[in-house]
Amino acid sequence: MPLTLSPDERREHTSTSTWPVRPGQLRLVISRAKGRNRITVSVFVIVRCTVSDLGKALEWGKANGDIAEDITAYGKSLGQIGHRMLTDGKDLVVIDEWPDADTFNKFFAGAARMGEFLSGAGVVGEPEVTMLDAVDVAGQF
Repeated sequence: MPLTLSPDERREHTSTSTWPVRPGQLRLVISRAKGRNRITVSVFVIVRCTVSDLGKALEWGKANGDIAEDITAYGKSLGQIGHRMLTDGKDLVVIDEWPDADTFNKFFAGAARMGEFLSGAGVVGEPEVTMLDAVDVAGQF
């Protein structure tokens, strides 16, 4: 069942980030941990990065894995739940799960090596950042 927030509650989850994110969009996750129900509220973030040359970006990423590992370690230290990097054959696409929008914004603004990664991978322009709501439909897992 999705978490429904009133307009006042949604405003409580806003951010001062200048990135084009829509904070306050949440999903409710119910999991079983040691036989007990646990409720976790989280946001999913999709970051699309246009790159000048996808092949070169992937090669650079493999050759400079320490930069990605440092960025990942920082995200985990803030409570990042999940992280995947994908491609559609043209752009780099990152899908993350965070406890809330503010934590993501803190991460993106404070990751010391983020600029080094973006420029090294040949990212053109600003990354496009989107947050999504989950929907309550059958067949999800």
